[in-house]
Amino acid sequence: MKLVPVSKEKSAVDILYALLQEREAGESISHKAMPSLDEHRKFVRSNPYQSWYLIKVGDDYVGSCYISKAREIGIGIFLAHRRHGYARHALQMLMALWPGRFYANINPGNEKSHGLFKSLGFNLLQMTYVKEKTR
Repeated sequence: MKLVPVSKEKSAVDILYALLQEREAGESISHKAMPSLDEHRKFVRSNPYQSWYLIKVGDDYVGSCYISKAREIGIGIFLAHRRHGYARHALQMLMALWPGRFYANINPGNEKSHGLFKSLGFNLLQMTYVKEKTR
């Protein structure tokens, strides 16, 4: 397995968009609606994270991971490649590249991610509530 910087892969926008399309509602904390490909392209090109990688196993891209400027880490694995240990291995590689304290924001209903991060030594720090705009 290797981590390929998003900026180094010509087809990164398309790979990341396909990954985003697979995301289920219970896995997301940032998206209320699926962005258009053009909106997604602008987001990727805006360089939103400290570092963002595609996860490559052999000739296949199996997912992506990132570390934000606030040291939050995120991971996404294509459905066909889940349950093979790729998320764990990629996160361990990411944390080795960027030593220090990490945060992970996880949808409350995403039990698999809760288990993954707990197994990697993460501890619950806080619960955050949000109230959407009202009139």
